[in-house]
Amino acid sequence: VYDKVIRRLEEWGLSVKDAHRKYGFVIEGFEVIDNDAGLAPGMMGEVDGKKILILPGPPRELESVLDKVLDRIAGPVSERSLTRRIKTFGLRETEIYELLNPLRDVLEPLGYYPSIYGVEIEIRASGDPGEAEEELHFKEEKIREVLGDNVYGVDGDTLEAVLGRILREKKLTLATAESCTGGLVGNLITDVPGSSDYYLGGVVAYHNDVKMKLLGVSEATLREFGAVSEPTARQMAEGVRKLIGADVGLSTTGIAGPTGGTPEKPVGLVYMAVAMEGKTRVIKRIFRGNRLEVKKQSAYTVIDLARREILSVKNE
Repeated sequence: VYDKVIRRLEEWGLSVKDAHRKYGFVIEGFEVIDNDAGLAPGMMGEVDGKKILILPGPPRELESVLDKVLDRIAGPVSERSLTRRIKTFGLRETEIYELLNPLRDVLEPLGYYPSIYGVEIEIRASGDPGEAEEELHFKEEKIREVLGDNVYGVDGDTLEAVLGRILREKKLTLATAESCTGGLVGNLITDVPGSSDYYLGGVVAYHNDVKMKLLGVSEATLREFGAVSEPTARQMAEGVRKLIGADVGLSTTGIAGPTGGTPEKPVGLVYMAVAMEGKTRVIKRIFRGNRLEVKKQSAYTVIDLARREILSVKNE
């Protein structure tokens, strides 16, 4: 076992130290399970008729070892309890509850988990593995029928990853023009592996001069309507689409706070736009929360807006 530890350290270009010797210790009579992700091996044995499994601490290493023995320790499965998170965006928890309430006898038990990322609906099913999976699928389809395109995914799906899949499937490219979000939209989009397939780039146009010089926002628009306005958001999205040569342009402009608000334009006011060939959609929102929360809500909302707009073209 210790020889494997030494080889692993050499592969990583690390020197062997006395502290590494502990990784070679094993319990007599226990089976050693290789850890492909680290140094500490797993061990499995039996004491007083009970199976004992010893795993490394770091999650990635734990999973590496557990995957190798799970089938052996789990035993036959005659009944299973399954859960699934249905991910939504655009509706409040109370609105979802009211829409699903007529189906409560069919869907319960249900769990609702709201956040700035939307509302997740947890559905559950138990019984024979095949029957439980069928029940989950049935419940998910019922929820999708009621909530429509407010549902964007399940379990590990994120809005930015779902948007990426849609762009890739449609062979579309994307560019972003951001003011109040300061690059957060672009950051979320590029957090998705492979986003270079569809994301061309973006402009953080915080100052009005940049909005005019790079994005083509007219001085007359800024003078008459201001930077935080529907016409400015529209021209930003159309401008970045033209500047970068993308199929889809997104924009955000607003007042993240905590200062800068007025009675006419309060803190939290944000305009977001999506521009495509022959079509631009602008929405207005007033978000609550601190500066970072307003920025996050704005970023996720414009990503969701792009998802909906592209799908609407797809379905026309």
